[in-house]
Amino acid sequence: MDVIIFEEDSQIIGYKKFQRQFPEKVAYHSHLHEKPSKNIYYDYVISVSEFCRREWLDLLPESKVLVLRNGINLSRFKKRLSQDEKTQLRASLSITTDDFIVLYCGRLIPIKGVLELAMAITEIPEKNIRLLCVGSSGFSGGGETDYTEHIHALALKHTGRIIFTGYINNEELYKYHQISDLQVIPSLCEDAAPLVPIEGMCSGLPLIVTDSGGMIEYIDDACALVVSRDEIVKNLTKAIMRAKADDAWRRKASHEGPLRAEKFSEEAFYRNFVSLVETIASK
Repeated sequence: MDVIIFEEDSQIIGYKKFQRQFPEKVAYHSHLHEKPSKNIYYDYVISVSEFCRREWLDLLPESKVLVLRNGINLSRFKKRLSQDEKTQLRASLSITTDDFIVLYCGRLIPIKGVLELAMAITEIPEKNIRLLCVGSSGFSGGGETDYTEHIHALALKHTGRIIFTGYINNEELYKYHQISDLQVIPSLCEDAAPLVPIEGMCSGLPLIVTDSGGMIEYIDDACALVVSRDEIVKNLTKAIMRAKADDAWRRKASHEGPLRAEKFSEEAFYRNFVSLVETIASK
């Protein structure tokens, strides 16, 4: 029997027409952290994390709200640079071989906590701990905003501590992972299930993440430190300094991260998707 799955669409109201044609087989695939409308027009909800799934349980039975975790093209982030290539790329960004590089990768917007991370970096006394900021205000090269101007102003006050690349195509991101020592994902919002930590783990980067939404379901203690969003600047500062000082932990995290990332491959996503569709179809 056919199953109809609507991808993220702001909970539109056209489901009733499909329910008449496919009774009890209409599903809504939600990619965000949503507060659901009381008017539910579908039979099943598919969430990207257990955190997001819980939002729907007051309106639908547990058996009707399912989890399908995100997956990425792991081969893209399994690529490695030679030592010479790393040195050359670092040099092009005025990064020395002695610098300890903290990577931020994503949009430069308030809910992502980029300013707080920049503030944490500038509070660390060791000048060779530097922030590599990869991204722009938009998904594909957004322009300057009041928020990015604030971050750039902070960078000007602390010359050399924060490096900006602007938007980088996803196929090229692995290169910037490879010249970094640590990745921080300082989300202030309730992230549903971002792909950034999977990419970082696959690249072998130790992670520091906030206790944000469904993100913590994708990592584990072997490859990531989780910090509270309360007093976030202070917590990030302490976590970065701890990670920098603990070579053994970083080596372990670099080993465990790629193993953890295998759970979130495109192949795993496809297998889980097929299993989920079969589950719905069989009811």
